[in-house]
Amino acid sequence: MKMNSIIKVCKKLASWILWKFKNRLFFDQWQLLFSFENNLNFKDFVKIIPPKDRFWADPFLVEYENKYYVFYEELIYIENKGHISCLEIDFSGNVSNFQTVLKKKYHLSYPFIIQHKKSFYMIPETGENNTIEIYESVSFPGEWKLKKVLIPNIEAYDTTILKHNAKYWLFTNIKNPNNNSTWDTLHLYYSDTLLDDKWTPHPLNPIVSNISCARPAGNIYKKNNKIYRPAQNCSLHYGYAIEIMEITILDEYNYAERKSNSIFPLWDKKVTSIHTINLLDGITIVDAKITRNKYLNG
Repeated sequence: MKMNSIIKVCKKLASWILWKFKNRLFFDQWQLLFSFENNLNFKDFVKIIPPKDRFWADPFLVEYENKYYVFYEELIYIENKGHISCLEIDFSGNVSNFQTVLKKKYHLSYPFIIQHKKSFYMIPETGENNTIEIYESVSFPGEWKLKKVLIPNIEAYDTTILKHNAKYWLFTNIKNPNNNSTWDTLHLYYSDTLLDDKWTPHPLNPIVSNISCARPAGNIYKKNNKIYRPAQNCSLHYGYAIEIMEITILDEYNYAERKSNSIFPLWDKKVTSIHTINLLDGITIVDAKITRNKYLNG
């Protein structure tokens, strides 16, 4: 055997041994991180670390009665099916009152929250059920009931709604029939009311066909009279990074956006992904996939 071939075999063997060793000692887990500071210096964010038998992801914020409520996907590994949970953060940064708030026979994630006529509504991701469903808060934050199915017979992911110019704009990623991807085709619907029976598809659908900036990554927000849409960058792998897209044109006939900023998981070598960001006045929360030791604390 030639020396070059021997070297290649040895390198492959060493890589396999390292991979086996790493997987024996470490695992990757989605965690939540928040900060009261008005910046994105993630090194200083406070971690909310789940038990090792589950992950927490897709955090959404609600400020209610002098507390912040965080709704998020909780997935227990042995169950392999997500449900929606909630925790509280007071203005001193204390985290408490972890509870499950919505659980179904099918997978739930991405608990988008919107307030409408003094009531809170949740649109969790229900692609496994082929529906876009909206739930109304019966007793905030712990009890929710199905209000209606907004759009039936649709495999949609990470639905996010924006109220703008007296209309409701529903952004959602629909499974691409050409490649079975749920990461690369963003569709848009609009309606005059949140609880409408008919949502009109935008004539330019899909409005985005790009694996690096299609799938939603949190609330669409307005700042300095501009509209920003957080989007997942799945170019390296699912949930790798976040692109902040500025929406420049939004009406019943046209849509356009451009990249404004990028957020990459580069602040710590243990962080491999970041795929949701949400902001309120005074607080920012994200999720991040972080490598943990299976046997040590922390």
